[in-house]
Amino acid sequence: MGVRHHYRMIECESCGSKEALDTALLRSINECRSLFPQIKISTKIIHDWIGETVSKKVIQRVLQINFSLIGYGKSANYVKDTQRLIRTDIKA
Repeated sequence: MGVRHHYRMIECESCGSKEALDTALLRSINECRSLFPQIKISTKIIHDWIGETVSKKVIQRVLQINFSLIGYGKSANYVKDTQRLIRTDIKA
C-alpha cells in the first residue's frame, strides 16, 4: 500500500482516490502534532513522518503558509500562532 505523487496531487495505489497535495500534507502534519505533541515540528520531522514521498521544499512551503517559524537553522521549528508563547515578564 502506498501513494503516488503527481503534480500537486497524490493518489492512493490501492483504491485510486486522489487528494490535493497541500491538503494531504496539512492533514499529515496535524496527525503528527496530535500523536506527538511534545515534538517540535520541522521540515525534517515531517519528511521522515510521511516516508520521504514528498520533497522537503514542498513540505517547507506548506509549513511556511500554515505555521509560524520559530528559530533559525537546524533548531528552527514551526508552531501554530496559538502555540506561541507570549512572555509577560519583559519590561518595555
